[in-house]
Amino acid sequence: MLIFIKRVVPILFVFVLLIVLIIFLLMFFSKYPKQLTSELKNKKTPRWSSTTNNIVFTSEENYENHISILSIKNNITRRVNTALKRCHFPSWSPDGNEIAFQSNESGNQDIWIYSFKNDSTRQVTFEKSDDMQPSWSPDGQKIAFASRKDGNSNIWVVSIDGGTSMQLTNDLSDNYFPAWSPDGRVIAFASLRSGNWDIWTIPSSGGEPTQLTKSPEIDDAPAWSPDGTKIAYRSIKNGQSNIWVISLSNGKTSQITNDVYFDWYPTWSPDSKMIAFQSNRSGTENIWLVPFSACFYTFFTKKRSSLNFYFNIMKRKWYQDREY
Repeated sequence: MLIFIKRVVPILFVFVLLIVLIIFLLMFFSKYPKQLTSELKNKKTPRWSSTTNNIVFTSEENYENHISILSIKNNITRRVNTALKRCHFPSWSPDGNEIAFQSNESGNQDIWIYSFKNDSTRQVTFEKSDDMQPSWSPDGQKIAFASRKDGNSNIWVVSIDGGTSMQLTNDLSDNYFPAWSPDGRVIAFASLRSGNWDIWTIPSSGGEPTQLTKSPEIDDAPAWSPDGTKIAYRSIKNGQSNIWVISLSNGKTSQITNDVYFDWYPTWSPDSKMIAFQSNRSGTENIWLVPFSACFYTFFTKKRSSLNFYFNIMKRKWYQDREY
């Protein structure tokens, strides 16, 4: 009998630890995706500041699009006084003192910059074609953007002081969503050059593009992790728009959200542990948050249908009022 007890007790102990671990994971992941903005007005295209715990995004108000900033720490949202009424795709400067964005206040889409220091807005590009989707270089001196200067859309780079732009891509297919790597050497972008929308990269000084993803449908809106090892992006597979991440070291992809909703435009937290994104899962477009955990979170989202009952129990009992 004593021998039997000595054999069974360690097994029971391991079993109890396993149950506790499962309960902990259920409790943790049941609160995600977490809704960060909750107004009925659409909130779109979030970008997380690399120096502060703030997210900038555009907000639709009375048929206008304004830039707003959400503080993750205290959950306070404030509007940026750009004096422009049609602002899209905001992008933080590396020091957090300025925001680049696109606006058609001049008649067509151009790149503009708002400065917090002197509360002023200045125009950077003055093209007759549309200049869109700015991305700030890590040194704070240049902005990459998509432009239809040649009829189709290509990736260009311009100084923050304006002047002549440098063309990076020269393709008959459209190229959008430039995203500068943290070390400034590479720019990721979405391109139709392979016949489908995929994620590509190109040296920021110019050169040959390299294909990263090979989707039969749509991959777009790339966003570098601050540590430079991964790129988050939106992928449409089987008609579902979800957030994915690709590892740059081995090309392995991980699915981060797994829902029937329209999830788009991911952005990383400064510590590379969280991903915010735009989603219509609340009925309108709002900003949501998920942890980046390729091994656990993806498993639980894929098994959500079978674990839904337990998720809801944990959420009601433990996580109604908790914050990230």
